[in-house]
Amino acid sequence: MDNYRINRYDLNNNFSVYTNRLIQGGLRYQKLNLFTVGTLTLSKVGFLPAVDDTPISKLPGVFRCSDPVLTRICEVGARTMQLTEFSAGSLPDFWMITEEGALVESQTPQPFSSDYAPGLTAFELFFPVKVIRNGFEFTVLSGILGVGIYIFANIANCSISAHTGSTVLDSVPLAFAALPASVALMLVTLISPRQFLCEYGWSRMLPGFFSPTAKVRQEQRLTDIPANVTGLIGYSFNLVSAMSRYYEQTGDRSILVEWAPRDVRVSDWAHSQLLPNRLLSISTAAIGRYWNYYDPQVGGVVAKFNLAYAYALSESIHLLADVGLNVTKHTQRLCELRASVNKHLWSNNLQAYYHSDSYPGFISQEANALAILSNTIPTAAFHAKDSESVKNLLKTIWAPMRNPQNVNYTGCFWEDLNEDGTPGLGLGTTLCHAWAAGPTADLSRYVLGIMPITPGFRDWKAEPQTLDLTWAEGRHPVPQGAIGVRWRFSQDGLLQMTVTSPPRTKEIVYLPAPLKRDMREYRVTGGRTNEDGSFTVQSRTFISPTNCIRNIAFIDILPHYFTYPATL
Repeated sequence: MDNYRINRYDLNNNFSVYTNRLIQGGLRYQKLNLFTVGTLTLSKVGFLPAVDDTPISKLPGVFRCSDPVLTRICEVGARTMQLTEFSAGSLPDFWMITEEGALVESQTPQPFSSDYAPGLTAFELFFPVKVIRNGFEFTVLSGILGVGIYIFANIANCSISAHTGSTVLDSVPLAFAALPASVALMLVTLISPRQFLCEYGWSRMLPGFFSPTAKVRQEQRLTDIPANVTGLIGYSFNLVSAMSRYYEQTGDRSILVEWAPRDVRVSDWAHSQLLPNRLLSISTAAIGRYWNYYDPQVGGVVAKFNLAYAYALSESIHLLADVGLNVTKHTQRLCELRASVNKHLWSNNLQAYYHSDSYPGFISQEANALAILSNTIPTAAFHAKDSESVKNLLKTIWAPMRNPQNVNYTGCFWEDLNEDGTPGLGLGTTLCHAWAAGPTADLSRYVLGIMPITPGFRDWKAEPQTLDLTWAEGRHPVPQGAIGVRWRFSQDGLLQMTVTSPPRTKEIVYLPAPLKRDMREYRVTGGRTNEDGSFTVQSRTFISPTNCIRNIAFIDILPHYFTYPATL
């Protein structure tokens, strides 16, 4: 990836084709500067997409509803995911290894990460450089995102300057000096380039947690890194949760043998850090960071780390069970952790979980979100079937980002928001960020109600939440094909619901809730009514209703196709 995004070309003939070797992410526009006197004629200038450009309407998953704002939110989230993915193996090597050394075209600094890196405050470092054009750059006192003191050695004009940030554009020079007219340029040779490039994958440290510094196209290490500090401990728990969710959605059993031991190692390490009150304590503040890197490093008892651990446990138990492990120990750990979090980290004054022992008067948004996800406190928004809160969050946070009239509109969702609704985190923020696309999955999961009961949707359920909508419809891709759900209320408040079931699956269907009116009788084709009001599929035959009787709902469970009968 060409993170620096500044490229200079020598135009030495009348006609040439110039194609940048590296790929630019987060493309918004291109600016061309001519540095010499003269004219330049351009023809056939364009961009070669490195991402999937399939139209949203052609994607395997579909969601539509009676509220165009929610429909658009789902589409923008899908587009955001498209633009943050690329095909495996499609990117060129970031470094080019030659006989002379390693050619690093991008000028974005890469922080040095190790267990002793935080203590490197006074040292001397010598490294040879071969300058390809103009000069070279490096940072010192760098943070996790490469922001520090940026040193620019401009060989072209014999100067050297220091800046705050990660580029020369981030600040005026803190210091400036002239270089000698003649500067020695040396070559560097790497003894083992491949070994060097593979050192910094998303790899496991000796205690069991991970180092979240994987770069694009790096190979995974097969052995542990001999260190006991990681930059972002929360990401270790997140990785466990993500792999467990991947298994839940796909049923891909090939990952069980590989990932179950890793999940166990992370859990065993976290368990070894518990205090007598059964709360996780971060003994080294150097690893006490999460995704919100603008927060200070915090050690001791931190709510978000305890709840990230709880969520990882709750998500991974089914994965561990399916590989044949006894999960009694992990289930007990989860129960004890939930109880301790509720006993010690809940603030009656804040009516929320507080940040940490170091900041007991502050609410932690991550902790409270993770408490919901991990069922530590099952009361909020979609999870609690709280329609008003769901609509408020969607309409106040995501709806403005999807509005083409917004001055910061990009057609995608952003990484962070300020309180006034503008993009957060300053110039370094991304305006197309996969983390922000959560509502796309949630609208399918809750408004259509499609959820797996067993990994890979071998058993699944449809339990829609209506959100005061008059209709919703969609398609959710699963390994066996696609699940289709459509529900609609008539003007009289009567319900018609159609469910499409793929082959080789078992499903349970619930009526959408809340209903527009009480119903005393249901007519079901292709299913059997259960005592709890749900419907279990019995037949693969679809019988379309032809009329509507008062207070009667039609529930149609269809075989291997997706169709909508006439509107009531």
